[in-house]
Amino acid sequence: MPIKHKFQSGRADDGDVGAIQPSHWNGDHDLTGLLAALDDVSPAANTVLTFDEQQQPLLMPKSQLVPLNSPAFTGVPTAPTAPVGTNSAQIATMAAIANAISALLGGAPAALDTLKELADALNDDASFAATITNQLALKAPLASPSLTGTPTAPTVAGTTDATTKIATTAFVQAVAALLAPLASPAFTGNPTAPTPTAGDSDTSIATTAFVQTALAGVTDPFIRNAIDNGNFEVWQRGISTPTTHTAGNRIFNADRWFVRPQGASVTSTRSAAVPASAVTRYSKAITGATSVTTVDLGQRLMSDRIPAIKRTVTFQFWVLNNTGGAFTPTLLLGTPAAVDDFTTVANRLTQALQSCANGAWTQVSYTVDISGYTNLANGLEVVLQIPSGSMNSGAKSVQIAEAQLAPRSGVTNFMAEKREHTLLNCFRHYQKTFPESVTPAQNASFLSSGITLGSTGTAAGCASTTWIFPVEMAGNPVATTYNPSAANANWRDLIAGTDVTVGTDASRKGCRFTLNGTCVDQHAHAIHATFEYEP
Repeated sequence: MPIKHKFQSGRADDGDVGAIQPSHWNGDHDLTGLLAALDDVSPAANTVLTFDEQQQPLLMPKSQLVPLNSPAFTGVPTAPTAPVGTNSAQIATMAAIANAISALLGGAPAALDTLKELADALNDDASFAATITNQLALKAPLASPSLTGTPTAPTVAGTTDATTKIATTAFVQAVAALLAPLASPAFTGNPTAPTPTAGDSDTSIATTAFVQTALAGVTDPFIRNAIDNGNFEVWQRGISTPTTHTAGNRIFNADRWFVRPQGASVTSTRSAAVPASAVTRYSKAITGATSVTTVDLGQRLMSDRIPAIKRTVTFQFWVLNNTGGAFTPTLLLGTPAAVDDFTTVANRLTQALQSCANGAWTQVSYTVDISGYTNLANGLEVVLQIPSGSMNSGAKSVQIAEAQLAPRSGVTNFMAEKREHTLLNCFRHYQKTFPESVTPAQNASFLSSGITLGSTGTAAGCASTTWIFPVEMAGNPVATTYNPSAANANWRDLIAGTDVTVGTDASRKGCRFTLNGTCVDQHAHAIHATFEYEP
């Protein structure tokens, strides 16, 4: 409604349009905003002015309001929800209570989110903690439990489980059934055991490795080293000067060993240089020459040696290389077409051995089963070949020591024989009337050790004598005679100082010597001889 000021101005307007005029003050004025809204409200007894949701004035009866002191709400009263953890006089709404309970439960499952469910879970035991403590006292710890009574556990299936599962007596019995007894066990399959230290002589189990090591130093009762003079101990042909070995020919100096160079001649002699581990005294030293290609060092084993080695055998040699560079020697094996007749030898093996470094001893070896070789029963030629280009200078040399052929698998200790045994074996292939240390030669004297014969007439054939060999030779030997006091092969008349033609007839058992020329009756005659049979 329009209102007027209680005080009215009596002045007239002065025409100033920019100023409030008396007529403006004295005229009617319209109310706006809150005053206008309140102007529309008609006062009533026992009511309270408030505003509705549209911010319009509203008279509410006092009967619809509650007192501040102990109000009694009706309907669904609401209030702000306090955050979880609030501890004040603020009204706790249903939402605040629900949040507090949820925080208390901490995500407990539905089956344990009430006191009843918790009580049921605790078996309504007010002393649940003490009960559980007492029950745990009856349990074994996980670490090193000391079980009593008769504890049981599931039995692991099978007998091969190797995990940390408990092994029941049933499992142990099943495994034990697969084990050998301590008393007289009967092993099957391929049982193994730790290999005792070499030389052990207690009750430890001897493995095959232990036995093989032990046997390496044990001699076969029927054959030792199948190669004669493998220790290069016997040199009946002499060591006073190096022996020249002509190209393409088998020439001997160390008993039973031939050297066969190709391209040019080489020389060889005995040497006292041996490997540090050697149980022998000597080696065979071979010196090269210009144009030399390959050099063979070999030995021929006769048929009587074959039965003992007709199996797996090992060939082994020590080689000292002084050629200025490394080389690889070759093992050559061959068999003759006829028994003990090596005129024709068929090769059965050509095997490169280990490389030999310059300036050092190297043990070379090869293991092979020779039992299937064609014509093996006829004999066996064994050759260690130095390769072409290694010996083509007089400044180059090689030495060979401890040559061995053993009827075993793998390298073994060298089987050194007594010298007298080696000498007797060599006598089967070479004998002489000279002292052992003397190199056979014409005009070498040593009359006391030669063959002597007295004439019983003057005609040729008037006298003869037979020298019986200390050891029967392997075949009929070639006899070579030496005049002890002149540079020829005849008898020497020790009284007249003249020479008489000699006649020889050698067999395996000995040699008959005859005065084959005119001689002086009742004069003594002397002669030396060598006897060689190398197949």
